Amino acid sequence: MQVHNLIEALLPVLFVLLLGVFAGRHKSFDADQVKGFSSVVLNYALPAALFVGMYSVDRATLLQQGPLLIVMLIGYSGLFIVLYWIAKGPMHYSKVSATIFSLCMSSSAVPIYGLAVFKPLYGAQADGVVGMVALVTNITQISLAVLLLQEPAPDSGNKAGVLLKSVLRTLRSPLVWSPVLGAVVVIAGVHLPAVTIDSLKLIGNASAGIAIFAGGLMLAAHKFVLKPAVTVGTLVKIIVQPAIFFGLLLAFHLHDAMARETFVASTMPLATPCVLFAAQHHEFEAEASALTLLTTVAMVVALPAGLYLSKYL
Repeated sequence: MQVHNLIEALLPVLFVLLLGVFAGRHKSFDADQVKGFSSVVLNYALPAALFVGMYSVDRATLLQQGPLLIVMLIGYSGLFIVLYWIAKGPMHYSKVSATIFSLCMSSSAVPIYGLAVFKPLYGAQADGVVGMVALVTNITQISLAVLLLQEPAPDSGNKAGVLLKSVLRTLRSPLVWSPVLGAVVVIAGVHLPAVTIDSLKLIGNASAGIAIFAGGLMLAAHKFVLKPAVTVGTLVKIIVQPAIFFGLLLAFHLHDAMARETFVASTMPLATPCVLFAAQHHEFEAEASALTLLTTVAMVVALPAGLYLSKYL
């Protein structure tokens, strides 16, 4: 029954993605409009969704999940750093391409449409893992990616000052501070008016649909080419990263329901901001689009497989 519910949860994702591909093939939107979709998601809808997701996490649950947060930190952000070093060094990628390449293989779509997938399986407790994935990936992965993708500041001769300014610019990104603010509000025990949360939900609920639709437009804009980076990236995303999570959860002796959900979450496809970042910076666009397609299609098999293997945690 869980697998049946999972497939039903995945069908809307695939439908919206294919709808975006259809719209792109029929030239329904030009390049500027696609960039506008990206801006709406990255600057407004997704930050609102991330804040609401963190706010929905129970305070006690958040404070008790230190080991699980460490596993996520290693499995997502640790992998991102290792892959960036490989792409920038041995593979000789540019800084922008290396950033998007490593983000594609280590990021997660859980913060964007994880609730739609996990609610039918785990009920209310899905909020906790989705919120924690959003917190870890956006504070570390996304903030580091934003920092790496920024234009270098003019050389003032003070490298420490330049680095500080870059970090401060990164922290101003809504993708970075919105989940942090949500966590702070939860830990502080602040209760926001229902109308505030409902207002944020209204724009936040648009993030998944628009992001997936924009991903479809990106897929339509590029001819699918199965490059080595795409093949390797897909295998890393759907096999290597879940294997890392499985090993870490066993090493930390985490065997509860949230640990099992965390492992299943690691089988999710790459985060759609990867494609949006590629569109904004005009690098690694074809590869990011192909990786989005392959990991999303593979999700139909990877998620049920993860669900089955999670029984051994």
